[in-house]
Amino acid sequence: MTAIPDKYLDLLERKKAFAALATTMPDGSPQVTPVWFDYKDGIVRVNTAKGRVKARNLKAGAAVALVGARRPRVRAVDILGSTRASVAISPGV
Repeated sequence: MTAIPDKYLDLLERKKAFAALATTMPDGSPQVTPVWFDYKDGIVRVNTAKGRVKARNLKAGAAVALVGARRPRVRAVDILGSTRASVAISPGV
């Protein structure tokens, strides 16, 4: 994975970071949804729940795009890549 430039890390390392996540539906059409995400040690994690459209679209190797912006200065970072199989269940969820 390409490293995120230092000048954009603040967009990813905020406590409450929101972004638009683009995935691909089984028929090839795009699906975009707002998500909570966090970034640590070069890994982006997005919040979803089992059975949701984005969870179904995030199968291992799926192409994704994540666009996060921070206001009031409109600065954004685009992250393009593919997913890997990883599921974590939070206690009490």
